[in-house]
Amino acid sequence: MYFAAPRNPGKYPVVLVIPEIWGLHEYQKDICRRLAKAGYYAVSMDNYFRQGQLWKMPNVGDVVKLANALADTQSFADLDALVAWVSTQPKANTSRMGITGMCRGGRTVWMFAAHSKKIKAGVSWYGGLHAAPPAMPLTTAAATMR
Repeated sequence: MYFAAPRNPGKYPVVLVIPEIWGLHEYQKDICRRLAKAGYYAVSMDNYFRQGQLWKMPNVGDVVKLANALADTQSFADLDALVAWVSTQPKANTSRMGITGMCRGGRTVWMFAAHSKKIKAGVSWYGGLHAAPPAMPLTTAAATMR
């Protein structure tokens, strides 16, 4: 896990940063730091830690196979735990929480927004709803976001 928050005291809106298939690497951490500079409490985790260190694998086909093996139920449980943790942080305002991601993390944005009523906004930079999604997540997400 990695997080960044503004230096000034206060409570800040939360942005969950969902990594691409390469996991939590320096670019993902930099996204968190840039969001913190813009006034957000940004937090990210390596969704694929059970699959191994995907960023070290030389064959992208192997990486995709392992990343796509991550079940939505496991991903949601991990993200629910991350949300529970961030709700205990003094600078985090989880009543104003969004999610952003790219690659398979872009798909996770829409799927988790449909799963969690705590998510108020989502931005998927890229990443399709492949792998036979269980429902129409865009319709479901739109219905649950307030």
